[in-house]
Amino acid sequence: MRALCRQRTSRRAVVQYLIDGNNLLHATHHHGPCRPIGRVTLCQLVDAWARLQGVSLTIIFDGTTPRKGLVRQMESPQVAVEFAGPRTADAAIEEKIARCPDPGSLTVITTDRAVRHATCYRGAQCIRSEDFASELTARPLKPAPPPPEPPEKPETVSPDEAERWLRTFGAEPDGGRAEPD
Repeated sequence: MRALCRQRTSRRAVVQYLIDGNNLLHATHHHGPCRPIGRVTLCQLVDAWARLQGVSLTIIFDGTTPRKGLVRQMESPQVAVEFAGPRTADAAIEEKIARCPDPGSLTVITTDRAVRHATCYRGAQCIRSEDFASELTARPLKPAPPPPEPPEKPETVSPDEAERWLRTFGAEPDGGRAEPD
């Protein structure tokens, strides 16, 4: 599975990932170790995976496009989100496979048998949604945070610096006030 998920290149194109969103959502509910999630969280998981892999992909969901604010929450520079409208996501994916000039550059993530058949028939790669869901939920997808930057200001001051500041503001180092010059 992991070898299929790495970005592959052919002489003509970079691999394009097409994901049947509803299939993957169902697979994460039944095959992933996490509690049921929604579309936005699924897109966030896929985005984290795509960033780690250095790839971009398209998730196609069944149904009509929801309000723009929700779609903006689902999309990212790595993840494009489409809705199939009156047809099914399966039909939309099959259409994209049929129209692709280089089907060898496609990797389709679905559980639907007809889409899997169309994918293989055209020479594209296919990953079962359950396998991809396991990949998404198998390990933390967020890269380790960078080490903290050193503080902009020092936590403490040296005794010499403290004495200089005290004199600058008219106080004696022993706690008394200095006489004005």
